[in-house]
Amino acid sequence: MKIIIYFLEYIGVLLIYILYKILPINWSIKFSSFLFITFGMFSSANKTAINNCKHVFPDLEEKEIRRIIKKSWNNLGITICELLRLSEIFDKKKIKYKKLENIHDCIKNNKQAIFISIHQSNWEVLVPSLDRIGIGIGGIYRHINNVFIDKLILNIRRNSLVSKKSFYTPKGKKSAKDIVDAINNSLSIVLLIDQK
Repeated sequence: MKIIIYFLEYIGVLLIYILYKILPINWSIKFSSFLFITFGMFSSANKTAINNCKHVFPDLEEKEIRRIIKKSWNNLGITICELLRLSEIFDKKKIKYKKLENIHDCIKNNKQAIFISIHQSNWEVLVPSLDRIGIGIGGIYRHINNVFIDKLILNIRRNSLVSKKSFYTPKGKKSAKDIVDAINNSLSIVLLIDQK
């Protein structure tokens, strides 16, 4: 039964993906933001976010908590839309790089580094950005429980890379081996450290 539910969820995501691809990118971003703000408010994750905000910010008014959560849903909607159009975002030069002098030595001399970040703004652009400026990179991702959606998203991520050396690996035993191999082959690594 679970596989049928996963397949139906996949069909829903695929339809949204096709719609996002048909619309001009700015329209699809606005549409995605609207979807996540509208439907996110009715999810159990929204209740969790409200409780977490009240716990972390006990003196914050309810209106401000709801504003913060709405902005989070907006960001998530934009991130998902941009993920589904990841290669196009790079092809249309929507990504602007600043302060590359901080990693110039890594690029010029093929030096290794561990890039540490969090799930902030659009975290999905980090691995392909580093790949596209000339850093061979490995990124660890948490697989999606739905195997059909997981495969779709992984293909989108892989298609955003231009180097044959750069890669994505699922969190777990495989990623441990892949990361050791990458380090031994002079590749750099991206870690998003705000999730276990």
